[in-house]
Amino acid sequence: MDITFILGLLSLIQITFLPGFLVSKVLKIEGFIKTLVLSFGLSLIINHFLIFGLTALGIYKTYIIYFIFGIELLLIKLLGFDSYLKLSNLKFYQLNIIQEFKQNNSFSSILRTIVYLGCLAVVALFLVYMATNIGNIFHTGDDVVSWNKWAVQWSGNSFPAITWHYPQLLPANWSISYVFMKNSNIQFFAKFIMPLFSLFTLLLMLDLAFTTKKTGFFIAVIATGLIIESLCSKTTIQSGYVDLAVAFFAFSSIYCLIKARFAEEKNKVIIYFILGSFFCIGASVTKQAGLYIEILYPLFAYLLVFRNSKLIGNSEKIKLLLVSFFFMFVLSSVWYVYKEIQIVNHIDDSEISYVTNAIHNGKTYFERFMTGIDLLKREFGDINIYFVFIFMFLSILTPLTRWLFLLIIMPFILIWAIFYSYDIRNVTLALPFMGLCYGFGISFIIEKLKFIRFNEMFPLKNSFKTLRISNVIVLFLTITILFTLNLILPGKYLLNIQADKEIKFIGKTSIKR
Repeated sequence: MDITFILGLLSLIQITFLPGFLVSKVLKIEGFIKTLVLSFGLSLIINHFLIFGLTALGIYKTYIIYFIFGIELLLIKLLGFDSYLKLSNLKFYQLNIIQEFKQNNSFSSILRTIVYLGCLAVVALFLVYMATNIGNIFHTGDDVVSWNKWAVQWSGNSFPAITWHYPQLLPANWSISYVFMKNSNIQFFAKFIMPLFSLFTLLLMLDLAFTTKKTGFFIAVIATGLIIESLCSKTTIQSGYVDLAVAFFAFSSIYCLIKARFAEEKNKVIIYFILGSFFCIGASVTKQAGLYIEILYPLFAYLLVFRNSKLIGNSEKIKLLLVSFFFMFVLSSVWYVYKEIQIVNHIDDSEISYVTNAIHNGKTYFERFMTGIDLLKREFGDINIYFVFIFMFLSILTPLTRWLFLLIIMPFILIWAIFYSYDIRNVTLALPFMGLCYGFGISFIIEKLKFIRFNEMFPLKNSFKTLRISNVIVLFLTITILFTLNLILPGKYLLNIQADKEIKFIGKTSIKR
């Protein structure tokens, strides 16, 4: 029986959920959004190092991946984590917007309702991007000639050739779907995960909004969605470009520090700090730009968490900062050291000289800077860009976002404008932080003018909706749907669709029908 479709879905579970879910539950991470998104990020990081190790040993084979997948399922059962997967235990925020609006139709209530609906609309837009990406293939430039080509090489149990310094978290994870299905021609499952990076970035902000009730986070959800939409087209959001992925990991690390900042227990502070370190590693092994956030992470940890924390002693703070920096440095440097050795021995080449100088065709640093400014104006609009930077600048008046503006947004945009402004995508890492600072800049004005008080909004702490449905019924329906889809979409049919899309977007196909 051809079960290619089912194997593809199982590969997605491995890529996006299973390893990270195990770790998140060991660390006692609670909450639907946190568990979903942190499991996603941790899974990608764990898979990357797992595949690197298996390939180094020459055992990155289908039966090995199946075995690991089975062990993970067994561990979930033995450790009792399967109870978290029961729908009867899932709780969701229940926003009674209509009821609250009817009870209180004051100006403040109207503004609150508009902001809530705006948050939901932005998240819904990115859900649409996720849904419309189903069944798509890699077809936009670097997707085809680099990133997916490297994924296919990983799936062949070998390190990819001619990658320059570009790290391999995403290609390594994409290769899991190819190994699961024993077929590297079907790209639908690997491609599916790409819109999740921008969507999950917004969900993390939404989680911060719900848990802290700070006006800035609510507005930041809308601002970030609109900024990503302005600078990244739908095609880019759905493409195999890794820029939004590195932005997701960079923001996830700061998200963890913000959670640690508001944590009331010592162990929670330490857990979130450690998780943030992991996500820094994830950023650095996704694209070179991620090294920026990794280098600054200990400083951010001190400024946002440890400087004013009375839960942890000074000596323990220093120890945590030093150990985390060493830990991040060792794990993230493995790939870069490996590539540097290859480059020194003329096995591979370095991209640094080309992307920082040659590609600019002789432009001076000032000319490059002005090119970057012109790119931002073109994407935001001549007038809008001034409002964006004014509101972001106002965020320095808020302690939480002050250092994000001063240490990430301004320096990173400056570095991008001078060295990497040949492509707007290279500034993507800064976008979630731009949205966050923009949101807090606006909230600063709102709160000073006393237009709206989010701390007086309808209660969220106990406003949960719990699903009531039999897990036996869910399991039966899931299995039925899976096998029905598998019969409708056999491997040969999927290959035909893949070939048709390659001809449509690329102009040719290597698939033999």
